[in-house]
Amino acid sequence: MSLLLFPLYFLYVELQQNEQERDYEELNQHASLAFDTAQRNLDALQEHLVSLRSMMTYQPELSRQQFDQFNAQSSLSDYGIVVYEWIPKTSQQQTPDLIKEAVNTGIFDFRFSRVGTSEVFYPIYYSASAQMNGLSLGINLADIDSIREGMVLAARDNSLQLVISENMSLDEATTPEVRLLLPVFALNDQGEVGSELRGYVSAMTHFDAAMEILLGPVLSQRQNLGLEIYRDCLQNTELLFTSLHQQRSTPEYRIDFTQNYANWQLRYQFVDLSPPMPWWYLSRPMLIVIGIGLIISLFLLLLRHSLYRRIRAEELAREKTHSLELAQNEYHNLFEKVVEGVYSATLEGQFLKVNPALARAFGYEDPRQMQQAVEHIGRQLHRENQSYQAFLQTLREKKEVFNYEWEGEDRHGNTIWLSENAYLNTVDDDCVVYQGTLDVITERKFNEQQLSYQANHDALTGLLNRTACQNFLEKYLQNKQWGVVLFIDLDGFKKINDTYGHGVGDFFLQETANRLTHILRSKDRIARIGGDEFVIYFEGEMSQKTIKQLAERLQREVTQPVILDGSSIALQVSASIGFTFLGPHYQHARDILRDADLAMYEVKKNGKANYQVFSLALHEQVQRQTEFDDLLHSALEKNEFSLCFQPVVCLKDARTRGFEVLLRWYNPKLGQVSPERFIPLAEKSLLIQPLGLWVITQALASFRRLSLLQPNAGLYLNINLSPRQLHDDQLVKALPRLLTEAKVAPESIRFELTESALDMNEQVVTERLSALRTMGFKIYIDDFGTGYSSLKRLVQFPIDGIKIDRSFVDGLEEDSSKQVMIEVIVTMARLLNLQVVAEGVETEAQRKLLEVGGCRLAQGYLFSRPLPEVELSRQLVSA
Repeated sequence: MSLLLFPLYFLYVELQQNEQERDYEELNQHASLAFDTAQRNLDALQEHLVSLRSMMTYQPELSRQQFDQFNAQSSLSDYGIVVYEWIPKTSQQQTPDLIKEAVNTGIFDFRFSRVGTSEVFYPIYYSASAQMNGLSLGINLADIDSIREGMVLAARDNSLQLVISENMSLDEATTPEVRLLLPVFALNDQGEVGSELRGYVSAMTHFDAAMEILLGPVLSQRQNLGLEIYRDCLQNTELLFTSLHQQRSTPEYRIDFTQNYANWQLRYQFVDLSPPMPWWYLSRPMLIVIGIGLIISLFLLLLRHSLYRRIRAEELAREKTHSLELAQNEYHNLFEKVVEGVYSATLEGQFLKVNPALARAFGYEDPRQMQQAVEHIGRQLHRENQSYQAFLQTLREKKEVFNYEWEGEDRHGNTIWLSENAYLNTVDDDCVVYQGTLDVITERKFNEQQLSYQANHDALTGLLNRTACQNFLEKYLQNKQWGVVLFIDLDGFKKINDTYGHGVGDFFLQETANRLTHILRSKDRIARIGGDEFVIYFEGEMSQKTIKQLAERLQREVTQPVILDGSSIALQVSASIGFTFLGPHYQHARDILRDADLAMYEVKKNGKANYQVFSLALHEQVQRQTEFDDLLHSALEKNEFSLCFQPVVCLKDARTRGFEVLLRWYNPKLGQVSPERFIPLAEKSLLIQPLGLWVITQALASFRRLSLLQPNAGLYLNINLSPRQLHDDQLVKALPRLLTEAKVAPESIRFELTESALDMNEQVVTERLSALRTMGFKIYIDDFGTGYSSLKRLVQFPIDGIKIDRSFVDGLEEDSSKQVMIEVIVTMARLLNLQVVAEGVETEAQRKLLEVGGCRLAQGYLFSRPLPEVELSRQLVSA
């Protein structure tokens, strides 16, 4: 082995030298590519400057726009790294004219800077770039020493000069500015370029950014390639660009390129930035030498090993024979003792081999007994032979089957569920059999069936639930199994639940479910889809007469009293029944339930304890309601709402004290729509919030105008708030802003709330009302006496007044009890320091009785109908 070291060493030296030459050549190629790219772009920049100088020479009146258009043709402008500038030779006398010309061309903030007292200066007058247009306009470049020196050299030698100065732009860049300057001379009388200096054309860039854009892609191709660019002239050398972010003491390779100009040159110095390899690093030549050494060593080891293998071959043969005998014994023991069933069978359905676990699973004492008893697996073990045929078909197609679950029966006829895995195998004489295992999953399957039952059945009654109901209706639609669907709602069940408790209510529902199930045929279905709601499907067509008979029979079953155990209490309800015909006009189960439910609600509205068949008229009613909903939701956007104001007057002197704002809706299709129709619908939807905000905004503006007509009358405005508005945080936050915009004091506003609005969470209601009162608003209870009124409520909530509902005022002349009630309400309010306003006053007799009863304020048609702002304004002016 030691003899190999000398030739391997000489091979390593040769390979290492070749590796270094290849690295240097690769560095030189990348450096040349980068230099060519930079030189090509700088040459293009110089050519463009020469063209720009010619343009400025032969077109001395070149406009700013033409200057921009010409420079836009430069390819470097696409990168936004070059600013082309026109730097005219300017005297102090020319300053006003140049500023005026700049302003006329759209540079409104143009001014000269760094001019000083010099008679002649050189400002940047035109500046064109894709990204930095106009950032340094007006700066006198001759005021900067380095630029002034470059200008002198450029004019003296009529040559291109490169100058470096500090950043003068208004952007965030901090790197120095590099300019290429070319002098521009005026034409003499013969039309030739003379010696009179007109100014300079310049290409300015931030050299670091320019080189990153132009050379970045080239440098990134080789991450260990660094570049430094120097400007060499007679006086000094300046570093223009470097990509070396970390200093290396001694680069392994260094390559220089130069680009010469009149009295200066650009020097590109490319440096190898490859980091020094650690002591443990293995170079490619070293790896090759090591690899060759390993191969030779491995060959020698293999030669030695082959001799050893020949010796071991006979020993392994003997050991393998012994191991095979042990494996056969272990397989036999495993086959006999494993807990899952193992078998081998023919494709004709006959067992070839069965282990004891499989025999026990089917109730046999031993495998031999099972093999003798089972002549065909599919007919004797499978509950359905089709299941076995499907198993064989899958096995033939895919050559194997995994987790095939099937229902079977043991030798005693008991149900058994199994999961089977099997594969095809070819044995002696090319005979194809299949082998596999069987796991008993009876308990798991029964649990799954129980969970499935619970997911689809009502826990209380055992009937199908809503999900199962929708599923079987969808199935009937797909299979075109037409029939009749009934929606049954129990009338009066809530009273039973509230009176006797949920335990009695549950018992009553179970009894009702049993009665309904009793009258069904085997092909009919029933489901409980809600608290006291049932759905029944009757298969087949039905005449109106049959429907009537069925409804009467159902009514008899439902209305039959239910006697509670151990008592004489008889519970009795009736049924509201909606019918609809399941047919091809339906697409989804939800539509069927919707129509049957709608028919049932028609019965509810008309007195209950009856039945109704869904008809086209009901369908049209639904459509009309839907159309009404759509029109309502678009009314605010279409500006169909308006406001009216009904005066609140003093009963003593009939003077107007305030107004209640009332919302009106006029739709071109529906005409004037009653608030009693659209307000509840808006309250149920989210429309009430934007609509309520609109009412408050418009009402405050109108009240401001009305109050100016009688500035000393102390008028106030009543605005109705819905329960949803009361709980709207955005409204409470918006009120101060709305008051400020309308210039209305909060003390002039009274918010009216119905008693139902106070039925919600008392703590939340109290907090909201207190917040409104803190702002200065007053709170009134509207329609007082129609809801759940109590003295505790008037004391508990922060209330300023009540409005007696018109139902107390209507017929007040003939009903002495109402007169007493008015007096009680007024007296109670006075004791609680609450204002009282009576609504709906229409006759003089009512007015007098209210005044006698102590009521001081009222509103109604006796005094004025609700008026638009224009009419009310005329009335206030005339008063």
